[in-house]
Amino acid sequence: MKKIIVVMTILALLLSGCSNGNDDSSKKENQDMKSQIEDLNNQIKLLENNIKQKDSKINDLNNEIAELKDKISSNSNSFTTNDQYQEENSIKIGQEVKYKDVKFKVDEIYKTDVCKIKLDTNDIVEYKPENKFLLVQVSGVNASLQNIKLDNFKYKLIEKNGTEYNITLKTGEIINYDKVQTEIMGGKNLRLDIEPKVKKTGVLLFDVPNVDAEYKLKIYYKDDNNLEMDYNGVSILLKK
Repeated sequence: MKKIIVVMTILALLLSGCSNGNDDSSKKENQDMKSQIEDLNNQIKLLENNIKQKDSKINDLNNEIAELKDKISSNSNSFTTNDQYQEENSIKIGQEVKYKDVKFKVDEIYKTDVCKIKLDTNDIVEYKPENKFLLVQVSGVNASLQNIKLDNFKYKLIEKNGTEYNITLKTGEIINYDKVQTEIMGGKNLRLDIEPKVKKTGVLLFDVPNVDAEYKLKIYYKDDNNLEMDYNGVSILLKK
């Protein structure tokens, strides 16, 4: 009987030891699981913060884009009524206007149905418009003490009703219009560098539906890298 009691006691002690071992192992597993969960939660928080930062940057970029669009839209058309058109365009053909250290002047305008163009390849081609050609002869004098890149100056023709026209031909020389021989350089001459006190003259070619409408020539500034832009520019009313 004493032997049985001793054996039962030993078994109880062994079982008790096994139970304690299982409890310790379970506690360790739980701690490991909690640690993994905490790590995952920390990673989720980091991802959420990164997303918020990126969303903030995207919102900032969208705001900048919207501001630029508003600026372009507000500056693209500088007149809406006949009175404003006249008041904002006091400079006319033959009068100088200084802009970005260049004294610009529209010398004359010409109207024609066809031009002969001498291309950069020295080929001469007959160039016909879809509507009518309006040629605007522009001269510019460098009023500064440094070379100026004329290619940074851009040109638009704006009709009295607000319709805008871009330059039709950006290369070559206009050598003949309305059967009158001339050696006036084309728009190409207005894209060269201009030295101090030097004058450059060129002809801007526009294809317009009505050559007899009232127009203004808008000159604005935009460098190659878009680091400096001025869409307001200056305007010259194409009438004497």
